[in-house]
Amino acid sequence: MNSKSLEDLAKVIGWKLVNDDPAYTAYEFKECSNGYEELSHIIKIPKNIENEEVYDIWLVLKSVLPRKLRKKLYKILKHVKPEEFPTLFEVINYTIEEYKSKTD
Repeated sequence: MNSKSLEDLAKVIGWKLVNDDPAYTAYEFKECSNGYEELSHIIKIPKNIENEEVYDIWLVLKSVLPRKLRKKLYKILKHVKPEEFPTLFEVINYTIEEYKSKTD
């Protein structure tokens, strides 16, 4: 499987590109917990990725989403098997884009 769809999904969510290496791509997401502290999440997405790893990376990517959006995505994806997950990136992208447009 190509990691391009996971990278596009990370960009849609709001992860920033930190390092583009031949073997992997690193993304960072910063969130402010209060005025003085900042939490930084970092993930490496391998260029050659297997179907089993896709679901695990998705769990990390969605961990920074707002609670309502995570709940909505859970309702959509709760009966999907992990091996079928790579086929649903368009649905996930659409749901996130729709949520962004409603909240902005």
